[in-house]
Amino acid sequence: ARKHSIRVSTATNATTIAAMADLIGPGMISNVQVTLDGDEIFHDSQRIPCSGEPTFAAMIAAIRTLIERRAVIFLRIHTHPGRLESTRRLIDYLEKEKKLGNPNVDVYFAPINTFDAGNDPWENQEVFFELFQRVAAKTGRPPSLNLDFLNDILKMKTHRVLPKIQFCSLGRDSLRIVDGSGDIYDCFEEAGHRDR
Repeated sequence: ARKHSIRVSTATNATTIAAMADLIGPGMISNVQVTLDGDEIFHDSQRIPCSGEPTFAAMIAAIRTLIERRAVIFLRIHTHPGRLESTRRLIDYLEKEKKLGNPNVDVYFAPINTFDAGNDPWENQEVFFELFQRVAAKTGRPPSLNLDFLNDILKMKTHRVLPKIQFCSLGRDSLRIVDGSGDIYDCFEEAGHRDR
């Protein structure tokens, strides 16, 4: 990559960053995406490795290492209407730890599901909009660069329209993933998981 002036980026669960720290930084792996599912309690209930050990603290330590190595971190935060308090606690934590607003940390929301008009009270949408605005104010940019999603956020606030949110290829009307065996999936992240 260096020989051909190719910029290298990676997406990782960040649990092995310490072992590869010498490969990270300007002129090496310069951009790193790390995903958090929510605050420590929720995240550790979702991201369980074979060892069964919690992962949140290790991922936060990895983010510190990435900052020290001067990498640009794309912090992907999974959001879901049913767990917005977990998202709020995560944002509180990131702000306290000075990760939110750090010039090397770009935060963006990756919604997992849309709001359900029949089951989600309007207050949940208000909480989401408040978190969206709070992160945008702290970082100087909206926590999404998807123009369709940003448009839906504006409509959600002004017209109380529920956004159609896409995760992976879910939410799209025609795209399907077919793997080498001919199995069909809704999402490329599900390919290979036969139960899906």
